[in-house]
Amino acid sequence: VDEIDSLLNDKKHKDKAIDKTNKNVNIPNMNPTPEQLKQQAAMMKSNPDLVRKSNQMFSKMTNEQIVTYAEQLEKAASDPSMMKEIEKMSSLTQTDREQLQYIQEGLTDQKPMNKKWINKVVSIIRNNNKLIKFMFAGKGQLLGGLTDDQINSFIDSISKLNATFLYVAIYILIQLSKLIQSFNKLYIYLDSYLGVYTNYLVLLVGFFI
Repeated sequence: VDEIDSLLNDKKHKDKAIDKTNKNVNIPNMNPTPEQLKQQAAMMKSNPDLVRKSNQMFSKMTNEQIVTYAEQLEKAASDPSMMKEIEKMSSLTQTDREQLQYIQEGLTDQKPMNKKWINKVVSIIRNNNKLIKFMFAGKGQLLGGLTDDQINSFIDSISKLNATFLYVAIYILIQLSKLIQSFNKLYIYLDSYLGVYTNYLVLLVGFFI
């Protein structure tokens, strides 16, 4: 999501930079074609220094990191499913993309999921639930085979909940997620020493819980 979002957000700056170097690469503001993505990737590979100067997001990246980013764009251009995601992202407003990126940054540990982050997410859920619906559109198979209608109905319900209740619910989910991650790390550590006996230990713990 971050890569797609930055691609859509920063085209205007990149186009200006490309024009200055007289490169005939025209990336439109919305709905880039696979060929345009490939052209942009080629430009980024050929002149990483220009990319750093023209776009603040890349200002602290090394040449290698910029080339890696360009390679990801090339992969996206050859992946129909990724192109569909880009088309979906292009339908969002600037505010929607910024809010989506804010949520994503917390979920990927780029931002701390602290009180400020939770309050912002609660506000998005209650005031812009269409964005939450967008996030889960077509993801029903990952949620036990739910349909989009079922997911949307659930999102409509939670968006009407009290802000304090939502805050507490999200906070609990974050803490549970940390516990699960810690448990997974412990399992891997124990498994390296105990092998098959780790499974029996897990069953024992589950029984007492």
